[in-house]
Amino acid sequence: MQVNLNRIKKLLLEYMIKNNLNVDEIFAVISKKNQTEIGPEDFTNAFKQKLPELSEEDVRDLFRAVDIDKSGRIDLNEVKLELSNVNAAMVLRELKNTKKTVEDLFKIVKQGSDDDKLMIN
Repeated sequence: MQVNLNRIKKLLLEYMIKNNLNVDEIFAVISKKNQTEIGPEDFTNAFKQKLPELSEEDVRDLFRAVDIDKSGRIDLNEVKLELSNVNAAMVLRELKNTKKTVEDLFKIVKQGSDDDKLMIN
């Protein structure tokens, strides 16, 4: 299931990049009523429209993965956490695949930053 989830999350991130959407905006697209939480039905309907190449099983798997607290609903923080993990993994994989240097990593991380500080926890 993990390999399948990585493929699904990668498709979602590619959709976000292609449409210039951040996590807050993708959450708004999915919730459509500015809800603070999304149920499985709204989630499934949104993905049928936005990423029709995903099967219903793919969407259910993604929903279960994003529903970190297993409440049966997902909120913006759960989406942010799940997608940031995938985004970080994709950046690291890209660095490994292209043999970029640590300096290149800092350039990637600093994009969108207003200062020269990089905080690593």
